[in-house]
Amino acid sequence: MVSEFSFLEYKYDPDFIDIASIDDRFTRLGFIKIATHKYNNVSVWQLNFNVIFVIEEECKHDLKLSGLGFLCDQTMINELCAGYDETTDLYTVKDPNGFNILLYPFSEFDVSDSLISDNYDLIQPYLPKKSNIIDYTSGVVYNIFNDTTVEFYEKMGFRKTISGEEYVAMVAENNRFTMMFNILPNDKPVVSALICETTDVFYSTAYFINKGFEFKKYCKQYSDFEDLNYKINGYNCLADGTNKSFTIENRMIDAVPNLDVIIRQRKKYIHMHESTLKEHYNEKIC
Repeated sequence: MVSEFSFLEYKYDPDFIDIASIDDRFTRLGFIKIATHKYNNVSVWQLNFNVIFVIEEECKHDLKLSGLGFLCDQTMINELCAGYDETTDLYTVKDPNGFNILLYPFSEFDVSDSLISDNYDLIQPYLPKKSNIIDYTSGVVYNIFNDTTVEFYEKMGFRKTISGEEYVAMVAENNRFTMMFNILPNDKPVVSALICETTDVFYSTAYFINKGFEFKKYCKQYSDFEDLNYKINGYNCLADGTNKSFTIENRMIDAVPNLDVIIRQRKKYIHMHESTLKEHYNEKIC
């Protein structure tokens, strides 16, 4: 069985937040609405290699990232007993914690070169690349950890790579997507943060601050990154590694309701590590 992470699903309740507010959040993040479903309250948004299906649903104020989407072979759809969801025109199955896993067959994608069916009205057929903000999503912070969850994602090709004091990392078969499982009890949404790659975390930080987003305040000052020190300190970023192999990160708080976005620029530093996640959520006041 083969699967590749490809898109996200976000749900909101129109009784508690209107669509204009949701549209505004995604627009300020740089996303463009590319399609709307002809028969259901679903819109599709895209920014570079990031695609999000946004669904209007009565969910009792539970605004949240509600699903992860994967391209996969038919064997995986059968193995996971996924059913066809007419709301999105995707195959879906819930993981052991009730979180949605959306599946789209490689065979159909190869024919249409698209994740959306003919039941969508296409708004934007061509999107120019937006440089230096968010290129693609490389991981999520998942706030439940148990054996059945591990077994489920192992069926999807994930493998455990690092176990720490607070987080366990599981990496997709192609090494391009990491799930950071929080092993401590908490009351956060199942997925509370996206980990997103950028080629310039400093430009991204300035861009999103200018768009009105709030960032975490870090207490560290750095001196080990040569020419990057003044930028890391000046833009109040979090860094780990050396000047030859590093990750430089920033956490956007509630980029959309109940969902943080951790933006990161890296060099020869592949996976997300527990050390930086702990700092992102350290409540110490500087």
